[in-house]
Amino acid sequence: MVIIFIILPRVQVAFGALVFILFQTFLAIVSSSLPYGLGNVGYTAHLAGVMVGVAIGLVLARKGVEAPGPSASLGRKLDKLEYERMRPLARKPANEARLDALIKEDIPEVKEVLLEDLVSRVRCPQCDSIVMLHRGHTLKCERCEWQLDLRRGRGS
Repeated sequence: MVIIFIILPRVQVAFGALVFILFQTFLAIVSSSLPYGLGNVGYTAHLAGVMVGVAIGLVLARKGVEAPGPSASLGRKLDKLEYERMRPLARKPANEARLDALIKEDIPEVKEVLLEDLVSRVRCPQCDSIVMLHRGHTLKCERCEWQLDLRRGRGS
């Protein structure tokens, strides 16, 4: 078995894939006296995987499909919340500024951090105790039964 590290700095992916295909083909042909594909299953599997991956990638690229990142679902989840419902809880000017920044923010990860920061600073309107965020959308008081659902179309 031959193990060689191929280092291709600053090379386009298509060129790297082509070098990989040529190298795997070369190893598949030279490494075995058996007919191609019988004694070198590993090389054949790698070649088939690259070819199928390139074909699927080309089809998806032509259709304009992009892979959803982790922020895509987070962004959809955070966009469904009504942050204005937290306005009565933001009694201090600094908390109001944090709430305004949260409402204006577009980047889901930053919005999530701003929400966590604001929740850690606000207090329960009934008993002035700590408020926690449950399931990413409901504020609940740890001491009394107060809660506030931030989802759109839901009551408090």
